[in-house]
Amino acid sequence: MKRKELDIVQPIIILAASSLLPDGFTSLTGFSYFAALPDSEPKKRTKADERYCPDGGGMMTMQDFRRMAAAIDQRACQLMAEGVTGRELIHRMVGHMPDLQRIWVGANDQQLARLCQDYQGFYQYASLMEEGAQAERANPRQKYQDLPELNDSLKPLLAALLTDAATLERGYQAVIDAANRSGNRISLDELHLHHRNWLADRERFILALKAAGLSEIVLEVVDPAIDQMADRIAQLKKRVDAQ
Repeated sequence: MKRKELDIVQPIIILAASSLLPDGFTSLTGFSYFAALPDSEPKKRTKADERYCPDGGGMMTMQDFRRMAAAIDQRACQLMAEGVTGRELIHRMVGHMPDLQRIWVGANDQQLARLCQDYQGFYQYASLMEEGAQAERANPRQKYQDLPELNDSLKPLLAALLTDAATLERGYQAVIDAANRSGNRISLDELHLHHRNWLADRERFILALKAAGLSEIVLEVVDPAIDQMADRIAQLKKRVDAQ
């Protein structure tokens, strides 16, 4: 299976919001191929790749890709340790889609192969996304065929909301795991502040989304996905507060 230019895929179950991310969410074809090619030739970069650099400055580095892959790997391993696999893992890691997209588009072949080898949780999550994209292409859901894109002002807000939710889920789970191992309680002030800020950002985004006058299908896709993330974060916070 060779790496190829990616094309926008219609939504995968509750991941329907993915096509609304900046530049769309493209199908991931080839992770299994690159996991087996540690010496693959680097891909030629283009100016278009630079748009994926954090804060818009310069081209992303392997350090950037490792940071994002390590975060994805950490959350995937946390969930798999609790017995979460398959489509449920995709569902629970919806917040990591923006970073997975940045890695896939920005990393060259050699870098991608190294990330797949060094971060098994990242590789397993990416492979599940690849399988889901292939299944959706083979049997597209008619309901989402004409799903409109968000406007340019809303796309980055959704991407940031997803990424911050992933950070919160990962952070609260790390606190739970640390307390289970050592019995020590970690300072939670910064994490709780991040949570309050995320809730405020969520409300602002939903209001902006409704004010944009988009079709009802967009709200049907985005609202439940964000609500589910909010519920998971609240449940994790409750577990932390109970320790």
